[in-house]
Order: sequence, then C-alpha cells, then structure tokens
Amino acid sequence: MGTDEPANAQQSGSESPATPSRRTLFRRAAPIIAVGLGSGALGAGAAHAAARPGSPLPGLGLPSDEDIARLIADPESATHRALANLLNPAQPAGGQGIQSAENVAGAAASNGRTDPRKSGADVVLLLGQSNMQGSGLPHDPAIDIRLEGIDQFAGSGPHAGTVIPAADALFHVTQNLRDGAPTIGPGMEFARQLWLNQAADRKVLLVPAALGGTSITGNADYVWDPDNTTASVNLARRGLDACLRALALNPSHRLVAILWHQGESDALPKVREDWYRRKLLQIIDLYRAELGPVPFLIGGMVPEWIAADKKIRGRIDAAHRSIPSHRPQTAFVEGPAGANGASDGIHFNAAGARELGLRYYRTFSGMAAS
Repeated sequence: MGTDEPANAQQSGSESPATPSRRTLFRRAAPIIAVGLGSGALGAGAAHAAARPGSPLPGLGLPSDEDIARLIADPESATHRALANLLNPAQPAGGQGIQSAENVAGAAASNGRTDPRKSGADVVLLLGQSNMQGSGLPHDPAIDIRLEGIDQFAGSGPHAGTVIPAADALFHVTQNLRDGAPTIGPGMEFARQLWLNQAADRKVLLVPAALGGTSITGNADYVWDPDNTTASVNLARRGLDACLRALALNPSHRLVAILWHQGESDALPKVREDWYRRKLLQIIDLYRAELGPVPFLIGGMVPEWIAADKKIRGRIDAAHRSIPSHRPQTAFVEGPAGANGASDGIHFNAAGARELGLRYYRTFSGMAAS
C-alpha cells in the first residue's frame, strides 16, 4: 500500500514540520508498532531494532500500512496507545488511549496542531456506476476499517445531505448491500491512503454520487448525459450539486479529486467510441466550469470482461484511455486483472476494488507531485 515516502497529496513541495503527515507520525512510533506486531522475544527484539533509525526489524521487516491501520483501529493495541501519547502527550498514562481514530489526527491543542473537527477537509467526488458504488465481496472488517478522520456527505439513507462517518458500503445515490452485507468500492481505500498521507490537521470528505447500472445513453430514470432533460434524474448534475453543497459546509474544504468509473452499461453495439469520448469530455468540462481544474481520474473496467468482447467493450476502454490526450489534469487508471468475481465477470471483487482504490491514489499522488 504505497511506499515509505509518497508524495503529499495536498502539496507538491516538502512537508512542513508544523503539519507532518500522519504517515510520518506513525513512523515515529515504529518501536511501539514493532511491539504490537511482535510476540515474546521477537517483539522485544523488533522493538530494540526499530529504536535504531533505519535498521530493519529482525525476521519481521518494517510494518506495512495494512499492519499499521489494523493496529491503529484496535483500542487494545500498544500502537493505538502509543499514538495517543505521541499525538496528545498531555493525556495521562494508562488512560483510555485513542477513543476514536479522529484523535490520531491530533485533536489536542496542547501539541500545537489544529483540531481536525474544526479544520477543513480534502473533498473527493465519486462518480460512475456499480464498480464505483461498490459491488465487491467479501467485506473484511480487519481490512475495511473505518477511520473517524474520513467522512462522507451522504447521498441517500436517513442522513442524506449531511456529513456522517464514512464506511463501506457508502451512501451513494443508493446504498448497495448484498444479503445485508456491505459491498466494497474503491472510494474508501483511496480515502484511507489520502488520510494517511495528508497533513495531520486535515480530514477527508467523500461525496459518493454513483449508481449501479447507469449510463450516459441513459433511460427514463437515470442518465449521465449532461444534455439529457427527459430522464427523472440527471446524475451528472446531481453529482455536481452534491459536491457544491459539501464544499459549502466549510470555507476550508477543498476539492482535491474526482474519481470516475463508468462505461459498462454504455458498451452497446450502437455506442461509438467517439460519441462516448465526447460525452465524457463534456462531463469533465461541466465539472471544471463550476469547480476548477481539479484532477479527474478515470478507472479502467475489468480487463477480462473487456477481452471477452473487444469489438464492443473495447470501444469504451479506448475512449477511457484517450481522455488524457484531450484534457490536462486527467489520468487513466488501469483496472486490476484477476480481481473479478468467479461468477461475476463485470464487477471487481473486494480485493480488486481495494486495489483499484490504491491505484487511483497512486496515480493521483503522482499527478500532485508532477
């Protein structure tokens, strides 16, 4: 899940000592992380080795981001308690640790950082159909963790139009559950990566605005074509409105990225490559006219699904790949192979959705650094 020194998602320059990224803060806690990961003599040896800057952990290696995320989320772990002390040194020893992951971001005024509940958020707009909304299974509570530094501007459900904690399955135009179980999309993994690498006084606010089975060609109910005035819901304009409302909640909020994953429902014999490309460019231009030249990232469809009908599905794939040559600050993100469901060729499974979210973030990070 990334390298030890990724680009800061907020700025291309060097990190300010006053606002280190969460990754930097976590790395400073490496000795305690090692104890949390180790057991018995291995744990003690790992802690001793980790105390020496740059030294590898014997038989263990530096903790991965996945390991760190799990330990941070576990209120009983040594890592959790160590980060509470690191980020809030005024907290009494033996206290309750990090009561919420929001505190990891530095809620204490005594350490000189801004309370993240009062500061702004980096906003990410999620657009498209089912692979963006989330269709991946199985949900894994050890991996698909919720961090209180990550919120969503709910697009549906009892709290629609308000900010609530973000977790799969996100509240897009609808919430997608399978037999009551959450489904996984790429948005949360992107958000976790952004949260980990942003300055500690910022939060992440997702604006979920995708809906499975929808297309630019559209139908009587839903459509992505900005020019369509006959469908009940124009999703392109609905997503724009949701984003503007989310940004208006706090003058310190800023839109940092738009993630798009759509095209499967437009892979039809009648849909030409040039028509789909023109319409997708129109959507990009619509958003940029209101929101500025924000990075717009286009996710690739399931490679095996495309290969099964290159003549028709390949047109949409080619249109996706061509967008960066037509608009600046856009990028194509390759969809992971071997990551679709055994009986569901069109959708990424949970692991594939997470990998796609990671690829979105790596591409975004590279754009910010360039």
